[in-house]
Amino acid sequence: PDSGLVTLLQQPIAEGLLLKVGSNIRFSHDQIQHAAYSLISNADKPSLHLKIGRSLCNVSKAENADEMIFTCVDQLNRGSTEIKNRSEKLNVARINRHAAKKAIASSTFLAASIYLKLAVSLLEAGDWETDY
Repeated sequence: PDSGLVTLLQQPIAEGLLLKVGSNIRFSHDQIQHAAYSLISNADKPSLHLKIGRSLCNVSKAENADEMIFTCVDQLNRGSTEIKNRSEKLNVARINRHAAKKAIASSTFLAASIYLKLAVSLLEAGDWETDY
């Protein structure tokens, strides 16, 4: 994580709310994560998930994208209602298709169908003819 962010998170780390494991920071308990999440208004959650998904996808491009594909796509999907740009919708649809292929390869068919349904929902009428 960004060193400024790590500095900002030093107090919650010292108080045991967050754990620093290598270069990762995570909540020390699921209930703490749940309490923090409940403080975010329902109206703000989709845009927050979209920002997280975008960040994860950018990080995963620099690293091994396949390791983070499900986390990345799940965050993007939770924020998909906030995507207004056609180009980004197509990109997220492609990421969902890729996640569906990986899910099928590991016999996780329900997850694959969810990724494919969301991918289709992001497409506009002409996209089937120009981007498939």
